[in-house]
Amino acid sequence: MKKISLLLSLFITIVAAFAQKSVIPFPIDSTYLPPSNSFVYALPQSVLNIKVTVAVMKQQKGKYGDFAEKMLGVSNSIRTNRTLYKVNSVEISNGVVPDPDYQYLVTLSGKEMKKMLLKKIEIESKNGIVRQITIENPLKEDKEAPQWLYFGNLIFEEKVENYIDTKIIDGVVTQVPITNTTTIAKTLEDEAQEIADFILKIRKDRYALISEPHEYSISKEALEYTIEQMNKMEATYMELFVGSTVTEEVTEYFTIIPQKEDENIIPLFGFSETHGIVSLQSPFTSVTYQLKMDPLVKSSETVRLIQNNRSASFAGYRIRTPLAVSVSLYKNEELVNCFGLFPIFQLNEIQVLQKNIPNFDIFQWGIVY
Repeated sequence: MKKISLLLSLFITIVAAFAQKSVIPFPIDSTYLPPSNSFVYALPQSVLNIKVTVAVMKQQKGKYGDFAEKMLGVSNSIRTNRTLYKVNSVEISNGVVPDPDYQYLVTLSGKEMKKMLLKKIEIESKNGIVRQITIENPLKEDKEAPQWLYFGNLIFEEKVENYIDTKIIDGVVTQVPITNTTTIAKTLEDEAQEIADFILKIRKDRYALISEPHEYSISKEALEYTIEQMNKMEATYMELFVGSTVTEEVTEYFTIIPQKEDENIIPLFGFSETHGIVSLQSPFTSVTYQLKMDPLVKSSETVRLIQNNRSASFAGYRIRTPLAVSVSLYKNEELVNCFGLFPIFQLNEIQVLQKNIPNFDIFQWGIVY
């Protein structure tokens, strides 16, 4: 208790920059006209800025997906077009904004007016930095168009028929050879079979290139380059059977202002693998993400002592110190991440100081307008 009393006495005798004549809650009656030697300040309140990064996976069925298992033995091909979502990361940062519920009008004494303190307040309050979050959508590189090397006669094929036709020319019966060429459309299965045969040929040629002897020497670099190109060619055509997946990232931002110490669970958003981030009330919500806030202490002994020993002379500046709070992220009832400690101003008690504390620097405790 002696240590607490000593801390209290040190706190009350702080040497800091503005002696004030009066401090009253603001706003006041609309008819009240503030004096020229006054200014307004607000107590700070903490905000939590939450950045959620979601992976968007767009799966596209291949043109010949129905024949993947029959022709190439592939059983895990994409069967339907769909979009899937996954939470990649959640990041939290903290900031400070004015608390509109706790604003105060300060009237300075004549002595302080002579020191041009209002001018200093005006200058220093304009030096504040306003931060604005900008969501940037980076330009996505266009996916390189596949180089189809084997599509010249894929959809149509020519059918050639040779026969002998008998004709009478100048009264003479003559047999004339005839060639008839017709173009017919292939079925989808015929197209698939042709591409599957080409893929199998690539594999056979690659195997021969690696395992069989060659008539001439091939450098290591040339061999690696050739195999790489064959791999790319095979992967390009395999997409026609197994399908393709394109993954992008989108970012959502949330701003949370904690309000009450006893409400330590803050719902953030609902999530669905098929719809991504949705509202908590959405019928598509399969899981919910929420923040859990655990203050380390409910109220410091120093604050209690100040409040319990407050007298009429304590009618000066109102201040409050931040409360250390442990912030964690939960997915339903499962702990996802513990972000550590964050200072939260509005969860602590407001302290009322003595009037006319000399050299008190309000810029360290409030946000001046």
